[in-house]
Amino acid sequence: MLRRARCALPALALALSTPGWAACDSAPGGTSDADVVTDTVADGGDGTGPDEGLGVDYSATSGGAVARYEPDGAGFTRTPWPSDRYRRADGTIDLSVMPNPIDSSFITDYLTYGSEAVDGYSRNGSVYFELSSLLDPASLPSDAAALTDPKALAQLVDVTAGDPAYGQRFPLVFQQTDGAGDPYYVGPTLAMRPVYGFPLADAHTYCALLTRALTDAGGAYLERAPAFAAALDDDPTLAPLRTWLAEAPIGRVDVAAATCFTTQDATRDMRRIQAYLDESATTPLFEVEYTGKTQYYYEVTAKYVAPNFQQGIKPYTDAGGDVVFDEAGQPVVQELETIRVRILIPRSFTMPADGWPVVLYSHGTGGSWQSCLDATNGDVPKDGLAMLCIDQPLHGIRGVGDDDNYLNSFNFLNPRSGRMSFRQAAADTIWLSHMVADGRFDLKADPDTWGKAVHLNPDKILFFGHSHGGLSGVIAFGTDPRLAGGVLSGASGVLIETILRRKDPLDIASLVAAVLGLDAAQLDTFHPIMTVAQTLVDVTDPVNYAPYWLSPVTGGRAKHVFMTEGTEDEASPSVGADAVAAAAGIPLIAPVEQLSRAHELRGLAAVTMPVSGNLVTATGARITGGLKQYAGGDHFVAFDDPGARLVWRNFLRGFRSLEVPVITQ
Repeated sequence: MLRRARCALPALALALSTPGWAACDSAPGGTSDADVVTDTVADGGDGTGPDEGLGVDYSATSGGAVARYEPDGAGFTRTPWPSDRYRRADGTIDLSVMPNPIDSSFITDYLTYGSEAVDGYSRNGSVYFELSSLLDPASLPSDAAALTDPKALAQLVDVTAGDPAYGQRFPLVFQQTDGAGDPYYVGPTLAMRPVYGFPLADAHTYCALLTRALTDAGGAYLERAPAFAAALDDDPTLAPLRTWLAEAPIGRVDVAAATCFTTQDATRDMRRIQAYLDESATTPLFEVEYTGKTQYYYEVTAKYVAPNFQQGIKPYTDAGGDVVFDEAGQPVVQELETIRVRILIPRSFTMPADGWPVVLYSHGTGGSWQSCLDATNGDVPKDGLAMLCIDQPLHGIRGVGDDDNYLNSFNFLNPRSGRMSFRQAAADTIWLSHMVADGRFDLKADPDTWGKAVHLNPDKILFFGHSHGGLSGVIAFGTDPRLAGGVLSGASGVLIETILRRKDPLDIASLVAAVLGLDAAQLDTFHPIMTVAQTLVDVTDPVNYAPYWLSPVTGGRAKHVFMTEGTEDEASPSVGADAVAAAAGIPLIAPVEQLSRAHELRGLAAVTMPVSGNLVTATGARITGGLKQYAGGDHFVAFDDPGARLVWRNFLRGFRSLEVPVITQ
């Protein structure tokens, strides 16, 4: 098994870093939402009617902090940001307003590309309010209050007209800075964002607001700017807020500052790709070769062709690599790529009447189609399941020789490729499952090689992904209608956390800070440049696909999922794995080794093994799901820890004969 560390998230945002850096390791560090201390108290309020509002006499104080609202002023926080005032008619957003105080060409390139490619704001970014002075932290709501209290003094609320999520609030964490020493802030600023594990929805409109009942350090109520009072009456970008306030327990008189913004449709491109692939005809295998047998399995190699959507010349180091859509919104195939596949067929079991359950294995960065054997030691076919193993994009015969798989897979020099390479890997998985369903891997009987005819069961197509493969697997789970479920190892989400926590072999946060002209201590999950980075990478961030595991946006099956997490994973931050699981509605498995605030706020209580059918979908289907944390475990805990290996083996074995698989030792 290849032991070079595999990155867990595309580091395209590290274009802010020094050119030529190609390392992909990381170490836990930084601050998780469980660690964020805002010194807050829960708001009171009994949900009284909209006419009453908060019932606060704001004239009781004067001279309090003022929330800035100057549409014609300077700086990205001239009005609260993000805002649909910067959203164009075609849905793209103007990012040129974002700060670049050191005139960095990297920042300029990213802002320019983002303004062209992104159709809305981040589903995981921060909201910024510039203030004349900082607020008393104790007046800010707790994360739980922001989620549950309709009269919370700061809120982020879904205002998407006609949607079932209308009126939904989100748990919030806050950070205040006086802006001193950091040129990316204009002045004293309050930033707030959802707890990671609560991604906003695709293409929804949200309003973030601060009430006048918040107080500054002197105890005076927060004051609204005169221009905001006028905007609240007639600014078209605040129209959704006006509609919501008409029925909300908070009145117009209570609002000191607000902004409304629309999120990007982060999963749209993958939905289009999935639809295109399912409508396309697969083709037969070629160069099929029997390569031998062991006590437990037969091995066959072959090749097939698959659509590659990355435009340009491999390995896309400096240009190209993005997906292109035609005028009808269809993805344009750039190459019918030849891919080699290793087929492992169980030998010590009798094939079920409906065919072999099959596991599609997706390796980590730097691996190959051999990695499925190196990593699993052949345990999958030993346990009576067939296995298909391929090369990831830009690996093996899909690459260009001795190219740097790390640099080109996690392409921070070229964001077009960086945003697409993992989605291409997910497309490869969707195509593989399509081929299985079409019977392309079925083999006729051959007494001189594998013996009896081989049939793969299209109703039991499973997935096992590690690191690079785990990341693309999260995307595939959210978009492939045929996958029944599988195992995810070293799969993490939220790019911001990865940037801040990856320390090995280099301290990435320090590198980024140096390029930005900052001290590393000034970078946190709330920093404006971190939000810009997250905005660009949302289309490939696993946390945005996880909510579709149990409710597939493309239709098809909900997924049975077992996730492993090493709490000391240096490549895939464990807090990012927690966020992915929480976003998917997947509980932790006891004993809990690391607090996940998102799980607590979602009411996802830890479950005890054996776990089976513990989740119920909207259609009433029983689904098995759980994330097992391994204290002290590293990036390879799924393979190195005997207990972890036993659990995923038992989980996959269950698909042979059980209607609902079991997570158990």
